[in-house]
Amino acid sequence: GNGVENTVFITDNNISISKFTIRNSNESYRYAGIRITHKEYGGNENTIMNNILVDNGNGIYITGCRNTVYNNIVISNKEGGIFIRGGNGNAVDGNNISSNGKNGLIIAAGASNNTITRNTIMNNLNGLRIENAKNTSVILNTIVDNELHGIDQTRSCNTTFCENSIVDN
Repeated sequence: GNGVENTVFITDNNISISKFTIRNSNESYRYAGIRITHKEYGGNENTIMNNILVDNGNGIYITGCRNTVYNNIVISNKEGGIFIRGGNGNAVDGNNISSNGKNGLIIAAGASNNTITRNTIMNNLNGLRIENAKNTSVILNTIVDNELHGIDQTRSCNTTFCENSIVDN
């Protein structure tokens, strides 16, 4: 990207992004290396896998539904690694999310039924932040060496935590 807005902007369904290095979106919290935005009939059922996202505002920013974020390296983004804002039924699995400016991974703004599994979340300000979300499953993640909190949950309900390793936060 050229630092102006999002590097990759998806508003359609069933798009796959794989094996790219994606960098240099605008550094504001509103922009990302990959942004998936829910429109009337789009922003759903996309797959983001095996990418490197570095030096963006957010690595990945999702407002759509039923998207899969799998096996990416999401590092050194100014705001956060992965941000799911109001999205439903998304799966974040097997990612390395580290050294991001604020949150490694945030689920917020009415997001529901999202699943966070087998990620390594480390060296961020906060590891995992769950805010105003419901029915989130957090399973088999490694959350280590984050500066303030490994997990910060507020105003959320029905969150399931199972077999996570949370150390030195």
